[in-house]
Amino acid sequence: MNRLPPMLKCARNSTAELTIFVPSTVIIISGRGRKQPDRMAGKIAREMLAFYGPYCPAYYRWKTRHLSREYSQSLIAIQAADLRRQWARYKPLENLIHRTTELAQNGLGVPVPRFLWRCQLFLARTYSLAIGISAAAIVVILFHRRLRYRLGAFATVVAFLCWYNFAACLEVAIIHTLDNRRYDTIQLIFTLLAQFTAFVLIGQCAFEIGRSVLKTSRAESG
Repeated sequence: MNRLPPMLKCARNSTAELTIFVPSTVIIISGRGRKQPDRMAGKIAREMLAFYGPYCPAYYRWKTRHLSREYSQSLIAIQAADLRRQWARYKPLENLIHRTTELAQNGLGVPVPRFLWRCQLFLARTYSLAIGISAAAIVVILFHRRLRYRLGAFATVVAFLCWYNFAACLEVAIIHTLDNRRYDTIQLIFTLLAQFTAFVLIGQCAFEIGRSVLKTSRAESG
């Protein structure tokens, strides 16, 4: 077996499939972070700001998903690892590269249904706003005894979900990169869950505050 680049270890299993093992990225990134802490901190801050920017990248906000572009990125990764030369005699990999090349060149794209696209666009635009308003609502609930009694438990759940999503993004930004779209969209489930509960908390908090103001105005007028 030919020797592979030091960043990759490859092996064949009993089913004649190619398995690629990538070593721990944490060690590599942490080494760079120790040597260039300012650039590492700038990278993390830039990626986190992009995730919590005007458009949350966890949502796909284009009308067509261009699969050919994604297959092209796969070819770039194969070329960067020099797998074609290293595994020149391995027929399954040759077939994989041939098929991936065809898919990258045929302009394959999947249109996103209009309703789904509009929903994702709305969620992408309102994610940061929902998280920010819910954070303010949690602070209000924390210092208001009646709201804390009625909404304290749910506010704790919302805070946990928002914090978990933030921590998951921060972890990816530290040990890998959020510039890779795959690591953005993998956050979709917890991003959607945090955003939905944030909307519910905002609505409940507004309802409770409005009801309290209405009761106070009625008591004063009576």
